[in-house]
Amino acid sequence: MAIDLKEFHYPFIYIILILGYQISIYFFYRYFRIKDEELGINKFLLAFGSLYGFGFTGIVIRTINSYYVDNPILSNFNLTTSHILIFIATFSFLAIISQKDFNDLINTKITKLVCVFTFTISLFILIINNITIVGILVIVSVFIGGLYMLFFHLKLLKNSTGIIRNKLILLLIGESIIVIMIIIGAEKNPYFFTVTQQMIIALVYCPIIILGQFIVFYAIFGIPLFLEFNWQEKLLSLYIINSDKSQVIFQYNFIKNNKEHLEMKKDFNVSSEYKMLFPDGIIGIDNIISRVTESKEFKIEKIKQGENLILLNYGGGDLTFLMFCILVKKEMISIKYFIKLIRERFTELYRNIILDLKAIEGKESQIFLDFNNEIKILLNTN
Repeated sequence: MAIDLKEFHYPFIYIILILGYQISIYFFYRYFRIKDEELGINKFLLAFGSLYGFGFTGIVIRTINSYYVDNPILSNFNLTTSHILIFIATFSFLAIISQKDFNDLINTKITKLVCVFTFTISLFILIINNITIVGILVIVSVFIGGLYMLFFHLKLLKNSTGIIRNKLILLLIGESIIVIMIIIGAEKNPYFFTVTQQMIIALVYCPIIILGQFIVFYAIFGIPLFLEFNWQEKLLSLYIINSDKSQVIFQYNFIKNNKEHLEMKKDFNVSSEYKMLFPDGIIGIDNIISRVTESKEFKIEKIKQGENLILLNYGGGDLTFLMFCILVKKEMISIKYFIKLIRERFTELYRNIILDLKAIEGKESQIFLDFNNEIKILLNTN
């Protein structure tokens, strides 16, 4: 007994396709927006973008073919096209996350084996003419791909914190809804479900997928940059310096303010003499290098300080006298990005005050005290 819900399904199918493309484009947009930060693990955005773009196209073609196409020749063509698109979606996803950027997250050798397995199943699907066997292979392929995607996603969750972790949890919920509905409802399957069950599945299939898509889109909207693992453990202290006066106007001790690492305080001691000499030491080196290069545009980016490093960033425009110095155990791209965020946030909040520092001379620690909370927010966001 055929299920006739064509008029009900038709608009939903195109909504699924349009939302799928929007999600895919947004994944690509987020990646290329932060590409210059050179944090390779964010290529997972590319992986998901490819998966959604090609995957939803293939699934929609397969669904249309299952419920609307009666011509055998056109049906076979649509099935072949959908197989190829779904294979491209899965293979591109696995190929991207098998790159060396993900070595610290997953075993990329296993990922490559899953790639080979996916390719093998896809070949069988294209070669075999038995509809039942093909249907089973498609379900097996989606199931295994979904499981590996779940494994990858859980690894991302395990190594994330703050807002990005919450976003990834929502993304996982949305993806799970979509994958489950694809497995049980992408085509009519009388071998696993009764006529009544098929009717119920056909009725809720598209609306539930759309719900999953909305959850995914909400999850990825404004998703923060995924930073390197354990980068926060390398932070020691921050100094914001008025280079015109050789004066520290704000400082933050990451170890003292991190309750999880209070036991490490004994390993790091900022003496009053060091605090007093710290800005002059940096500015002195800065002046020497500026003279040697005969260019005031040249800026020092890092200075070796014993076993540690001082990473530097500078104010722009009319705030070039500001220096943002962060003492770290190890140089990491994520920390450079973090100090860039600190600079942007500090100048955004206190620009008018900074331009007239004479008016608050001696009161800097009180005026900028609330920036402690901003740093905590930035740490939690990333």
